[in-house]
Amino acid sequence: MTFKTSIAARAIGMLLVLACSPLSGEERNLKALMHWEGEGKVHTISSDMILFQGDMQGILYVENEKGAIDGAFVECVISQKINLETEEANSTGYCQITISAEDVVYAELDCKGIVGDCRGQFRLFEGLGRYEGIKGGSDLRIRSVLGVLVKGMASGSVVRSGQGIALLPNLKFTIP
Repeated sequence: MTFKTSIAARAIGMLLVLACSPLSGEERNLKALMHWEGEGKVHTISSDMILFQGDMQGILYVENEKGAIDGAFVECVISQKINLETEEANSTGYCQITISAEDVVYAELDCKGIVGDCRGQFRLFEGLGRYEGIKGGSDLRIRSVLGVLVKGMASGSVVRSGQGIALLPNLKFTIP
């Protein structure tokens, strides 16, 4: 799943900056939705498995505890393995959430499911600038038609534009 995860990461970062100014040591809880676009390359790795490698980017919309909605930009690098027989899919990825040149948050994600519906975890593991020491995460759900697109593609094919959404229903984090 190369879904311009990069956009997702930036969106989350900006969202973290815009939706809530960091309060030291206090846990914050947000809801987030990201519309993303992705692109990447398909590789045949066995007779019944393909591997999609690419990136995803998009706008992340975040709602804070008071109901205010802000947006941000995120970029992620994604790898998704798809079983062509069972349609099971496993994805991993890393995101860079860039708020400014000084304020950056890094995250990782993993999810499992079927083609087009992947559920898992999104974890914030490092921050710079105002987000130094950030820790937290959320349940994650990624929905897309990308898996349907790549299932019939030959090894080495390039996917130019896949679209979908990523949901982070309970993004909790603390900043020391």
